Amino acid sequence: MRNSIVGLLTLAMITFGCQSSESEKPQGVLGKNPNFAELNVCDLLPGNSVAVVVGGRISDVRAFDSGANAAKRCRYTILPADSANHKPSVFVVHLQSAADFDTLKTLQEDLIEPVLGLGDDAFITYHADTARYDLYMVKRERYLIEITGDDPDSIRKIAELVLARF
Repeated sequence: MRNSIVGLLTLAMITFGCQSSESEKPQGVLGKNPNFAELNVCDLLPGNSVAVVVGGRISDVRAFDSGANAAKRCRYTILPADSANHKPSVFVVHLQSAADFDTLKTLQEDLIEPVLGLGDDAFITYHADTARYDLYMVKRERYLIEITGDDPDSIRKIAELVLARF
């Protein structure tokens, strides 16, 4: 009798509790095909969160809106946790339409390196003239994120934070 009850409960859980559809999959706070005109990257990705993941202290956070409805960005100035070192790091997070990813990838003049485990596709470039890295990451039908900074490890940590939040 006990085995029959356990079997029926297991069958019920499989039948009713484990069904999912594409629409039920989590889409993040932005959802599918977000309206970029209404977004503020600095609100979606607070400076204190960025500072924590890169091991520093927030100095300044500035939103930049070019007026385009398809792209938004936020600039984060982070001071090192070590108070003896006062050289800040600056990271810029760009949020735009996922449709731009493939074009941006083909237009890169610098060498690109694939980055595994981030979004649906990702790559990083280094610009010797500015001594900065650009990481591009896409979540198809949702968004393209570009993160710039002087340290590729910190940029990856910020990208992982974006994936967790967006």
